[in-house]
Amino acid sequence: MSRPTEKGRRRTRALSTLVITGVALTGVGLAPPATASLPPAPSLTLNRTVRTNPFLGSDILARDHEGSAYVPADNSLWLADDDGRSIYEVNPQTGALKRWVRGKQFAAVLELGGGPRATTARTDDIQAIAYDAARDALYVFSGTCCVPGLLPTVFRLTRSAGRFELDSYQALGVTDVAAAGWNPGDGKVYIGADSTIQTYSWADNTVGPGFGIPGVSSIYGLDFTDDGKDLFVARPPATITRVDWASRTKVPGWELDLTPYGVLDARASELLGDQLWVSDGFDFRPAGDPLSHALFVFDMGGTVTPPGPGVPGGPGTPGGPSPSKNLVGNSGFERGLRGWDDTAAGAKLTRVKGGHSGSWAARVKRTGAKGTLGLTDAPNWVGKSTDGTYTGSLWVRSSQKGSVLTLKLRELKGEKKVGQGVARLTLTKKWQQVTVTLPSKKPGRSTIDYSATVKRAAKGASFDADDAGLTVS
Repeated sequence: MSRPTEKGRRRTRALSTLVITGVALTGVGLAPPATASLPPAPSLTLNRTVRTNPFLGSDILARDHEGSAYVPADNSLWLADDDGRSIYEVNPQTGALKRWVRGKQFAAVLELGGGPRATTARTDDIQAIAYDAARDALYVFSGTCCVPGLLPTVFRLTRSAGRFELDSYQALGVTDVAAAGWNPGDGKVYIGADSTIQTYSWADNTVGPGFGIPGVSSIYGLDFTDDGKDLFVARPPATITRVDWASRTKVPGWELDLTPYGVLDARASELLGDQLWVSDGFDFRPAGDPLSHALFVFDMGGTVTPPGPGVPGGPGTPGGPSPSKNLVGNSGFERGLRGWDDTAAGAKLTRVKGGHSGSWAARVKRTGAKGTLGLTDAPNWVGKSTDGTYTGSLWVRSSQKGSVLTLKLRELKGEKKVGQGVARLTLTKKWQQVTVTLPSKKPGRSTIDYSATVKRAAKGASFDADDAGLTVS
């Protein structure tokens, strides 16, 4: 990883120009320059996007971005792919795929010291990747989300004949790693999940005590600057936060919202030269959308200025934000069941493969006697309402035809219900969408509760849900 330059610093540029996803790309083949300092105040301009679905000149595609790591000596950006159970080595200047390390290769790796092979139990939740420049090693972290029997694991790649090859693995002492990064300042690898950051040492396979950064939660990506003085954290839905590492506090003015530029799910960031590279892990763009799991490349300088109409990534252009942003943070259950709960005793909420889109769906099943099946947000995705009309939606199906599902939005001021919208749908074995609206009556003073229920369900009955939506306009 290289430090960003100041906006006006001169750089040598190659003579050729390449267009990726319709945006001009300059400096092809050049390693990003290292620099002395970050701009005192942030500024973002979307420079370009780099397609990964598929990669340039390839039929290989990234299925679910979860992490990244930059190796300056190779001018390579490594990407971690959860659903693809793979990692990719990419030329950041051209977007071309250099290497593809597949899941079956991870599964075949032996434990450090000559132990058993990893098997798929250790490869199905690849979440993060970190490059340790002092040891010239890549560490790939896989967790336990969200299939029974998965084993938390860290893999190591070291150089052989000039390129990184899988070396070995070790069992990991924590179950959830959403982010990883190496700090050049102290030479340590850090891992993060939820609101907790910890050190990780491959040498003795230990995880250090957890700590947090005030105001920083839902950690998806970690990236340190070259001197280790600053940490950049990727957070949902599309936020990059700068942290002063010495004081472990957020840097004022450096809470960067990338949604105006078309980023829908920021999973990782890298500082390459004077540019910020952000991996978008959103799983539900339309088929063929060039921004599906794309890399967004931003120039940094003065003050943050969102793109306008006609600017790549701006409103009304391909890859620009939707008129209304989905307020549901885990709409497709691709991140387990976070943010969701069942609503009735005698019912059980689980995750099943084969969603309406993506790889997963939620299933609510009646385990007790005849009664209610329910799915609800917990806590509410909308903790403080705004002025406008909320629209809730959900794709649903059931193996028991004829059950009636109710999708409900409730506006609550404390425990008091001040508004409600209800829509009903008769379930079939095929996916159907149900939609409901609710005008806000107490904006700024209420919350919005989202739920789906089936009453009088027999024991063993269930319904599946996917692609939950909640917008306001």
